[in-house]
Amino acid sequence: MFRLVVTLYAICYACYIFYTREPDYFDGETTIASISISSNKKAIASYKVDSKIYSIDADYVFRSLHQGEETTVIYNPAHPEKAAVYSIWGYWFTWGELLLSSVLLFLLFQLSVGIIKNPTEELSENDADDETYRQKKYV
Repeated sequence: MFRLVVTLYAICYACYIFYTREPDYFDGETTIASISISSNKKAIASYKVDSKIYSIDADYVFRSLHQGEETTVIYNPAHPEKAAVYSIWGYWFTWGELLLSSVLLFLLFQLSVGIIKNPTEELSENDADDETYRQKKYV
């Protein structure tokens, strides 16, 4: 049962991430950005769209970018200032979503196990009275 739950979780999460990324994966365009480290140790990605230079915050938990490094940025063509560093960690998978969905998965799994292992008294009495309940389907 646990394999089934984890498989369903992975499928649902994959469907969720494709349609909730901002800027949108399907409508967004990518370009190369250069990383610069500011005086307060924040990584800033600078990229050029239609001869105008834009900058975004490129810092994210567990992501390390270095001065002068080039990275890919995905942006909204209608609003090029709305962009994100195009990477697995930070664009596709975010810390908050993984944590929240994992907690929900665990809680819902525990709830389902609790319901299955502890049926109500009414249900137990009905099952004991029903003789056809325990018979094999095909004899």
